[in-house]
Amino acid sequence: MTTNATLSIDAANVETSTQREMNASSPRGTARAGAMSVADQAVISAASFLTTVIMGRYAAPEQLGIYYIAFQTIVFARQIQSRLVSAPYSVNCFRRPAEERSSYAGSTLIHQLIISLVAAVLLIANWWGHIASAAPQPFIDAVLILIIACPLMMLHDHLRQTMFVHRQMKLTLSLSTGMLLAHALVMGVLATTGQLTASTVIGALAATHGIACAIWYFGSSNAMEFGVKSIKSDWWRNWTFGKWALVSKLIGECSPFVVPLIVTAQLGAKETAVFAACGGLVGTANVFVGGIGRFLNANAPRVYTDRGVWAMCSLLLRTAGMFLLVIGSMNVVLFFFAEPILSVIYDGKYDAAANMVFVMSLMVLIASISVVAGSGLWAVSKPRANVPADVVTTLMIIGSVAALLPVYGVIGAAYGMVIGIAIGTAVRVASFLFILQAMDHPTVEAVNE
Repeated sequence: MTTNATLSIDAANVETSTQREMNASSPRGTARAGAMSVADQAVISAASFLTTVIMGRYAAPEQLGIYYIAFQTIVFARQIQSRLVSAPYSVNCFRRPAEERSSYAGSTLIHQLIISLVAAVLLIANWWGHIASAAPQPFIDAVLILIIACPLMMLHDHLRQTMFVHRQMKLTLSLSTGMLLAHALVMGVLATTGQLTASTVIGALAATHGIACAIWYFGSSNAMEFGVKSIKSDWWRNWTFGKWALVSKLIGECSPFVVPLIVTAQLGAKETAVFAACGGLVGTANVFVGGIGRFLNANAPRVYTDRGVWAMCSLLLRTAGMFLLVIGSMNVVLFFFAEPILSVIYDGKYDAAANMVFVMSLMVLIASISVVAGSGLWAVSKPRANVPADVVTTLMIIGSVAALLPVYGVIGAAYGMVIGIAIGTAVRVASFLFILQAMDHPTVEAVNE
């Protein structure tokens, strides 16, 4: 490929995409897109919850614990990719001239593939490390399959985010629904044949996400162009925004990745399975938080650019109100009915963890407010302001978990996470309010730091 060479994908569909974006920008289109975003996240979360439930009922607790650690590794990798590639794309896509958007979309896809390759190389090194240290075979097998699964799941996550940005909600929801049905079928086969292990489940995830990426290639109408010059220039432009988002997320996502490792090291994989089982149930609340959070990340920058800072603040406040109403209601339900719900879902294996479920549900409520404040900081192109909150959150979580785990057992990990997230959320909200106060003459032009 020469420096000026480009490859266009579906360029003939630019008018269709533009018309779709114009229709989606209306209030009715925005509400419909938001509802479909929540529905899509519900389907994705259902697949994750189904996996936890089936493994909790039919697999050995150690296998559930290993799977949970492996899945958190994928989540950690996807968050790094999101901050370097997907988040800058969400913020900058509609600030670019219309004639540059196809090349920008192509550049970000190449950036994503490079980051996925780096993740695969690191996982290969981790796999060799497990072999050299004579780790238990189930850990070695899980990491081996993870080398394939992680890049595919990272790719699909990036494609989902680009579809959210362009309001391709029907395609996104169709892909997610198909993945759920296929994954449920595979999980049923694995359970009935006695082959339900961490490595086979990760392999099933790799297959379903890979098929979804292939379908996107043939079904998406986004125009993309690839050129060496634009790939380099777009990388540096994204890095201007993404470097602070990356630092923030490396710090902020450290604790969800580290806490299961601390639990495993101190209490063993069986106790990690308890943590995973409770997290799987509480994770149903993330249907709302994740769906609205993704939609907010994709649309708050557009509202700020088109209508100004006060319209963006109105959007953020309405979102926070929805979180308090929906997640708060779920907190109440789990306070009174966590034990019978656990008994039904996991066939009585984790009934004693009812109190832990309620504590972890409070963590989701507090974290949802943090999501709103963080989206506001991204929308005004101040990702650097997230860093202090993430530092405080991570230090407080790790310190609190390390102090409380020996005293209270596995529920001490939940206590520690609630304490850390509550303090970190307070810092993030304060940072956002400080940024707003400092904007004496707010304009719709965002300046990347």
